Amino acid sequence: MNLISLGSNIWTAVQSLDFFGLEVGNRMTVIRLESGALVLISPIKMTREDCQYLDTLGVVSHVVVPNLLLHDLHVHTTQELYPKAKLWGVDGLKEKRPDLEIDDLLNKSGAFENDLLYLPFEGIKTALPVWTVMDINETVFFHRTSRTLILTDVAFNFDENNVLKTQIVARLLGCYKNLRPSWGEKMLSTDKKSVEDSVRKVLAWDFEQVVPAHGGIVEENAKGKFRASYEWFLGKSL
Repeated sequence: MNLISLGSNIWTAVQSLDFFGLEVGNRMTVIRLESGALVLISPIKMTREDCQYLDTLGVVSHVVVPNLLLHDLHVHTTQELYPKAKLWGVDGLKEKRPDLEIDDLLNKSGAFENDLLYLPFEGIKTALPVWTVMDINETVFFHRTSRTLILTDVAFNFDENNVLKTQIVARLLGCYKNLRPSWGEKMLSTDKKSVEDSVRKVLAWDFEQVVPAHGGIVEENAKGKFRASYEWFLGKSL
């Protein structure tokens, strides 16, 4: 695990992730709160050796599963490594993963120590390759200290660092070197009012970089690009 600093009290690490035959990568984001507690958003596969560096940064106190897609894959292992950490999930995760001991839900706006804000991003649906349409129940985060917006599956930003097959599919879906949801989410998400309400709440945050779980980090004109992505999605100016 190679943790990379993105600013004050924020790090990320990326691992490979196969999404039904497509390599999309998966990014874990680590936030250190004012108390020294660490929050792991979308945990990746870790070993005890991987934890040695994490433990020099602070105490892993919160493990977060931010939506209903594949970001729960390594939670059980993470709980074994950090049994005292509190596990946060979203609506529907208990039904999907009855084997997990979930301590609390991210089903309303809140904050971790007032430094890491979060809110449910409502209205987004996606389709799995098994032809299942589902609400992803995404949670988005804003880290005040580094002015970072942290996303999981409500926007992607694939680029030349991804394998060729992923680049080709991303071009077809409209999210190659372009921070935005795919055409699939745009077509399937019929509750545009809920999406718009969520987007406006996100745009009220003062962020200057965007960290997606899949694809490259956006450091230039991040807020403008996020706004443009959902103007395209909603078909209106925001």
